[in-house]
Amino acid sequence: MKCGVVAFSKAGIAKVTFRVNGRLREVPAMTLNERTGVWEYWTPIAAADHPAGGTFQVEATVYGRDGGTRVLPPLELVSDARGTIPRREAWVDATKGDDGTGATGDSQRPYGTIGRAMDGIRQWMKAQGHGDRADGGIIRLRPGKHAYSNGRIWGEIPTVKEWVTITGDGTANRDAFVIDRFAGALQTHLLKIEGVTLRSPGKHGYVIRCTQKYKGMNLWTDDCALVGAGRYVQGAHPIHHGGFTLWSTDCYYTELASAVGGNRLARGLRIEKISDDVARNCPLLVDVVANDVDPGMTYAHSDAWQTWLRDLPNNTIAYNVRMTDAHYQGIMCRTGKADAPLARDVAFVNCLLEIRHPIRPPHRGVTDGGEGRSLWMRSVDHLLIWHCSFLGHPLNFYDDKEGRTRIPLNMTNVSVVGCCFGNMKKHTQGGKVDFSGFQSNHIVASEGVHAVKPGRDLSTGDPKLTPAFAPQAQSPLVNRLSRQLVPIDAAGRLRDARPDIG
Repeated sequence: MKCGVVAFSKAGIAKVTFRVNGRLREVPAMTLNERTGVWEYWTPIAAADHPAGGTFQVEATVYGRDGGTRVLPPLELVSDARGTIPRREAWVDATKGDDGTGATGDSQRPYGTIGRAMDGIRQWMKAQGHGDRADGGIIRLRPGKHAYSNGRIWGEIPTVKEWVTITGDGTANRDAFVIDRFAGALQTHLLKIEGVTLRSPGKHGYVIRCTQKYKGMNLWTDDCALVGAGRYVQGAHPIHHGGFTLWSTDCYYTELASAVGGNRLARGLRIEKISDDVARNCPLLVDVVANDVDPGMTYAHSDAWQTWLRDLPNNTIAYNVRMTDAHYQGIMCRTGKADAPLARDVAFVNCLLEIRHPIRPPHRGVTDGGEGRSLWMRSVDHLLIWHCSFLGHPLNFYDDKEGRTRIPLNMTNVSVVGCCFGNMKKHTQGGKVDFSGFQSNHIVASEGVHAVKPGRDLSTGDPKLTPAFAPQAQSPLVNRLSRQLVPIDAAGRLRDARPDIG
């Protein structure tokens, strides 16, 4: 495998070091990690790095060119160098399976429910002396429709160091394996769902839920289709976002209100036909493409990226995020609280946010709500916006409010470079926005009350973009930067020594 780190800094990154089983490795530059499809700082990890087998840690430290460092939380992995760690399998057949006669390790004796199959793996592990846990187990669903069911097991089925995985049986694609109803919450620490379809049956039709009595559950969806009951249906998401720590990789989302809510990681997602936020309170958003984000007449304040109230966007990155055919907002960051702590270390890199008419919601009783926007209202230190395009809308820097009390906006250590904006506005009283790090940007139309044109090497006017949002040969965005900040653009194309804006 290849273990990667995504990191950016105003001063630049000098290197990322990885300590693997006591051995130090230095990575000086971002390159393509073929495992994730992301340009990042990465190092290969093999079972031979821990020949004794069992758990080991990978420790990563990011070094900035300004002398600053960030030590990341260690990543714990499991090595099976000797091939002795069990991967016990169990099968589930929703129509022919039987919890009474089901057995692990025998595809001819499927269980009737996921919960009983998982507990069967636990019992086998315990009987074989591997501990009272379902670690590393694989639950294979037969083609058809299944319930997310605990099999009337109301206690914990322990997983300690490794994920227990629910996946499809055979080579059919994820459309053949559907979880479309809920029948009791599973309680386990590490649950992965891979290569299946999660489908909501209707209003508040959450098929994956947790219980508030069980804390500390991690849910990882990988290569799954998450299909809602309709983007204007209340509670249409197949996963109830309360109570889990969520991780999502290489998934497809459609016919939902919000797609990503509170995930610790969202990478490689494709999203379409939603009515609310693309991502809400997600600290790492990488390689995400969303299209057709329209709240319609729901009055939902749909955003590409949102943090709200006391959710603190510290050490937060949105990298290679594309939202097109959206109809309300791009970025929204505010608290509504005068005592909210300062946000630190936030980066938007290679993001394209396109908003087009009609603008929703129709606040004033008309079919078009006026101007879409991106809105930053939270005081922050070390904010990066690099190679981003805010098409069809402005980026506004405004004071926040708690009731009628104004909260001054203070922004320090800001770097905004190589970006295209529909417009830009600033409206603060008593606060300060540091414009000294604004350079080589483009504003399509600087107009209206509070409009500003900050920084050096600023151009204005028609950006001359192709229908795919790339600059044409005669575009004022071409060859504008004197140095390479990021090796690739949002589409994965290599940037040259004189990168374009956007």
